[in-house]
Amino acid sequence: MIHERKLFSRLDKVKSGDEFVGCNLAQAVPGVKIFAGRKGLKFTRCNLARAIVPSGSDIVDCNTSQAPIPEHVEPEETVEITKKEYDRLKAAEVSRG
Repeated sequence: MIHERKLFSRLDKVKSGDEFVGCNLAQAVPGVKIFAGRKGLKFTRCNLARAIVPSGSDIVDCNTSQAPIPEHVEPEETVEITKKEYDRLKAAEVSRG
């Protein structure tokens, strides 16, 4: 299954072989193992901050920082957008160079 542009709160629904594109899988503290026991996962342009994915996973152009969240930073609110809006924003970003 391909998961696109999702913010995950239920990590138990993921199966071996799933693919993630533009998903937010960031964790609150560094070193959190996610998807334990799953194999063949692929992550492209995902936020994997403070997350540890299973060994052998394919990671392409993702944020894999393990830096803790500074205490003075408030969590940002996230919003879902449509694929059309995502494509428009991405095109605008590319045109800016």
